[in-house]
Amino acid sequence: MASNNVASLNTLTSLRFVFAVFVFLSHLTLVQFPEGKGLNLPAVFSEGFIGVSFFFILSGFILTHVYKEQFSNSAKTKSVIFF
Repeated sequence: MASNNVASLNTLTSLRFVFAVFVFLSHLTLVQFPEGKGLNLPAVFSEGFIGVSFFFILSGFILTHVYKEQFSNSAKTKSVIFF
């Protein structure tokens, strides 16, 4: 893998981390403390499902990019498994 590809994957991996933190913070908005008050975070964190979607989309892209050679080689040598 060329260093340019590694740099772009590191950037995407960092972006995955940002979305994971976003999801974590959105879960913190659901926490109720003994006083009955939740955390007072900005309203954007109530939309945690957006972070989950982007996290899994980026994860799928990164996995496909990293293992695409192995996927193409295994498809040529193995028979197709029918479900």
